[in-house]
Amino acid sequence: MEDEQRSKEEFREQLSAAEKRGIKMTGDLEELRTQLEMSQRARKSAESEMNDAADRVSELLAANASLTSARRKLEADMHNMQVSPRQSSVQASSTTQPQRCSVTLNILQ
Repeated sequence: MEDEQRSKEEFREQLSAAEKRGIKMTGDLEELRTQLEMSQRARKSAESEMNDAADRVSELLAANASLTSARRKLEADMHNMQVSPRQSSVQASSTTQPQRCSVTLNILQ
């Protein structure tokens, strides 16, 4: 009977220890679930921030391309404005030269 009593007591102790381990594991599991949820929220937040940043980069690239195009157009316009007076003066001098010759010839005749 004593052996039986000891066996029952050992089983009770083992059962108690197993229940304590089970309770601890359940607590650990809940803590891990909470940490997982927090990690998922943080990941979603980071993904959202990354998408916002990518959108902003796209907007800035488009604006940069537009400004670069406008700059090139302005540079071309400035170049044309600088070349245009030169061409006008060359044309004016070439037109004026034959007229001068003509006037000079008329005077000599």
